[in-house]
Amino acid sequence: MGFINVVRNSFSLLRKKPQIFLPKVALNLVWSIIWLTVATTLKQPTSFTPRHYLILGGFILVLTPVNIWIFNSYVFLVRQFREKRFSMRKAFRKGLRKMPQSLSSMAITSILTLLVSIPGILITLHGISSDSSFITLSGYILTGISVTAVFIGFYLVPASVITGKESFSKNFRNGFKASVEMRQDTAMLATVTILLLVSTVFLEGFLRNIGIVGYLGFRMVYGVVNVYILLLNPSLLMDYKKKEGSGQKLNGLETKIQV
Repeated sequence: MGFINVVRNSFSLLRKKPQIFLPKVALNLVWSIIWLTVATTLKQPTSFTPRHYLILGGFILVLTPVNIWIFNSYVFLVRQFREKRFSMRKAFRKGLRKMPQSLSSMAITSILTLLVSIPGILITLHGISSDSSFITLSGYILTGISVTAVFIGFYLVPASVITGKESFSKNFRNGFKASVEMRQDTAMLATVTILLLVSTVFLEGFLRNIGIVGYLGFRMVYGVVNVYILLLNPSLLMDYKKKEGSGQKLNGLETKIQV
């Protein structure tokens, strides 16, 4: 079963190559320090000047592309691991070259997510303004269903536009096609992703009582969980391509036999 293989292979990669944790965990540590600094400063609002906002915005503008770069690199690390070779330096170099494709893919899926969410958002706002719990809940449910549909339908698009050898539009369509054909597996992986994220939220509530050390500990655990989540996407795409390649070879063999 594709879902089981993806979960098992992703865990196997992390177990055999634990150094793969380092980039994401290090980035999470940087984010943690930034947000702790912001939270501490906001306790004295008068000390948070426009200059601080500019600095915070600058960090966000720099670290967000770094986060995307790390995801790109993990896609290539998964492929290398499947091909019995492993080089983080080469993977990160390739990941950097694929930044334009990733940013374009993210922009398109973000716009689509916003568009499909509009009806649910409007219903929710109407329910709030009319003080109707039923209408508000309906809006929330519709929004959730819409966002989930986009997430599942475009789940394999990011890895597809990064690893595909065709044009961006062709790779994007191939990723959408793969997501639809593997929708049962993508739905199950989406469920795993949500459960893992929810579990880290509960962990945050527990560790928050410990103070700063607990918060930093949570961020490290979240980084580890996030790495596993990031590996699921390319792992499923590799399984799909392997399955598709086997099907093409079989069709070619059948054609030769018929001829």
